[in-house]
Amino acid sequence: MVKDQICNNIFIFYQLDRVPFYKTAAFHEATQYLENGVEFLGLSGKWGSGKTESAKQVHISVTGKSPTILTDLKKFDCQEQNEALVFDEAILEDLSDREKKILQDKINVWFEKVSVNEIKTFIIFTSIEDRKLPFRKIIPVTSDNELKVINLNDRLTQGDRTQILNSHFNTFCPNKNFSKFEYLATKGRNASLGYPEICALYCRCEHFQKQGYIFCSRPLRYLTLYLEKMYHSKKNMFLMLVYMSLNQMEIDTQNPDEMLLNELETCKSSNHTQAETLVNTIIDIVRRGNVKDVHSLMAWEFVDEVPETSKYKLQHNVIKRMTLIIFGTFHFDKLLELTKREDLEGWIEKSSIFKTVKSSVDEIMPILIIDGKKWKQYEEKM
Repeated sequence: MVKDQICNNIFIFYQLDRVPFYKTAAFHEATQYLENGVEFLGLSGKWGSGKTESAKQVHISVTGKSPTILTDLKKFDCQEQNEALVFDEAILEDLSDREKKILQDKINVWFEKVSVNEIKTFIIFTSIEDRKLPFRKIIPVTSDNELKVINLNDRLTQGDRTQILNSHFNTFCPNKNFSKFEYLATKGRNASLGYPEICALYCRCEHFQKQGYIFCSRPLRYLTLYLEKMYHSKKNMFLMLVYMSLNQMEIDTQNPDEMLLNELETCKSSNHTQAETLVNTIIDIVRRGNVKDVHSLMAWEFVDEVPETSKYKLQHNVIKRMTLIIFGTFHFDKLLELTKREDLEGWIEKSSIFKTVKSSVDEIMPILIIDGKKWKQYEEKM
């Protein structure tokens, strides 16, 4: 069942048991660009501003098909991929000039190959920061088409914000008083997390609602504190979040990665070198396939059940990152062991006095700050 509502310039689609998607003015602007022949489009914005979902929906709107989404440049095969693409935060800031030139050449080969077909040919890039210059350096030099970049931050009117909040409220808090939530429509202008994701976290988690409007000013800090509490009091539930974070953000209870589950078993004890013996371990519950027991391991504030499948999926990438930061805080050795080198880039930093002081009084950044000893381990891994 889907119902549409229009307010100002935003279109909201409600789906049962799913987070709603918003078609804002930025969505229509992006769609118009591509329909008018723009070949390279950038969507920038902080976490939770709707970059990935907007890219998907814009692609569907223009082509009528779901997109191929690439998060790893190594998986970009210019000979195999035959349709418009989405590079979802795949263009890293530290790409060397040589790597940019290689990517530019591959895009050029891909573009020349697919442009002979009667299909819409374009690439959508997403990134956290406005990165017009880096994107220009990987666009084929033969292209006459201008790169368009749309920043999704602060593009929402007050009416848009009210409707976004209201859609999450109707999905997750149908029995509560909306007037107590309305102040979020004008609050929460922060530098760490996009407004749609603030609304999702706030409406899904009663603990955040108890913080009131101050949650909006420091959502990542409150999310971190909540995950830390979960780690200490509900370790199995937290480790299930870790499992999904390390496994494409999902778990298939009919086909779990038993090796990964066994590795996480060793993290149950306060002494991470020893495994704590428990009757109902994660792997036993999953192997038995007891639906009730599996449900008891899910942090429903952050997990969605994939309809008509045996899969459960993390609600957003921000949950993955912050879960791994907490996991790495207590089990850094295990984090290094279980994570691919390329997946660690960009969010682990060496501690300094400035970072320690700043993190104690301000909103935290989505990074894991480690001491000198751990930094040496990290450098060896990299």
